[in-house]
Amino acid sequence: MKYHILIVEDESTLLRGLVRGLGQAPNLHITGCATYQEGLNVLLHDTPDLLLTDLNLPDRSGFDFLNEMNAHNIRIPVLVMTAYRAVFAPQLSQNPGLTVLEKPIGLKELRQAIDEKLSFYETAKPIGPFQLADYLQISGMGRHTLSFLLELEEYGQAEIDIVEGDIWNVRLGTKTGKEALQLCLSGTIRNIGYRQRESELQERQIYDRWEELLLDMLRQEDEANRVELEWQSQDELFGIIAESMTELPAAGEPPKTSDDAHIQLVNELKPQSNVLTVEPEEYTDMANVNAVCQEVVGDVTDALACGVVDLSSGMLMGVHHTVPYFTQSYLDAVAAAAVDLFRGKNVRRVEQLLGKHRGATVQDSFQEIFVSSDNVYHFMKIIPAKGAVVVLVTRKTTNQGMGWASLRSAVTDIASAL
Repeated sequence: MKYHILIVEDESTLLRGLVRGLGQAPNLHITGCATYQEGLNVLLHDTPDLLLTDLNLPDRSGFDFLNEMNAHNIRIPVLVMTAYRAVFAPQLSQNPGLTVLEKPIGLKELRQAIDEKLSFYETAKPIGPFQLADYLQISGMGRHTLSFLLELEEYGQAEIDIVEGDIWNVRLGTKTGKEALQLCLSGTIRNIGYRQRESELQERQIYDRWEELLLDMLRQEDEANRVELEWQSQDELFGIIAESMTELPAAGEPPKTSDDAHIQLVNELKPQSNVLTVEPEEYTDMANVNAVCQEVVGDVTDALACGVVDLSSGMLMGVHHTVPYFTQSYLDAVAAAAVDLFRGKNVRRVEQLLGKHRGATVQDSFQEIFVSSDNVYHFMKIIPAKGAVVVLVTRKTTNQGMGWASLRSAVTDIASAL
């Protein structure tokens, strides 16, 4: 396959040298231009496979090509050359996905950079029955180190760097990091390929574990596509609850939020969490569980509440709190949110995907969850034998280690009381 390379460089001697040197490669067809306008005419009427441009041009800046490419939906690899990197530092910081070559640059180094950009066309293959999320999960479970090369119908070419299974960098035009990954996951992929990484990566844009990252991305995609979206995220729900718990009214003042609003909140959450209307007495003697919850709250500095929730129904099996106006509606809302975090449909969706690749059923994989909102901590731990989750809520002045230690030590007593 022969590739068309467009070079835009105003220094005539350098331009002739680049055209002559790169033109010796049998797989390259070179077009050289000395001005921005000449290069733009080629770009719009004979779109190349790769653009190599100087940043300091007599009639415009090389950055202007990026704007024109976005305006005309042209998605090709771009290499920029400059002898004034420091001068262009502000613009480069706004385009972190660009590959920058500093002048003077040797022909061998330039050819290597071009080959690396063009390697996508050589390695990419039809995506077949799998989706990008499937490939990322396989690489994560196998702890592979490689780079995925994508061609998306809407956005053009993208590259995803994987190091020992974790996603380090994502580049999609001028987009990078999580924003670029979200576009890759939601876009229509025409081709996908990979290449093994031969050198260590110095840059890292993403620090989340691959499991957590994919779960969060799938949640965001699901919420964005939901027709009737009641909550934007679990963080929003916990933020509302946390704000209500920490902004206590002064003595004698009524609660800041009406009880009717919280009843409505619980009713809205029930369909999402499959909350059933079952009397708690059918499950356990709440008095014993309440006593254990009271001990947990008493043992943890600045603890606000402790409760036990049945995961199959979402009903409270026991609770103790120190907030005077913290009504049953608050408690039901926290219970419903806890069930959704451990058994929600997004969690089940990821478990099904993992199970498909592992060839075995993956179910109830989350055992402990910690949530930090603006003002409070939420410690949550499963009691598998009882099908329940214990939720401890504290102010942020609480030591996290002490919170977990107290909760874990209380699990045995709570299980005995259930």
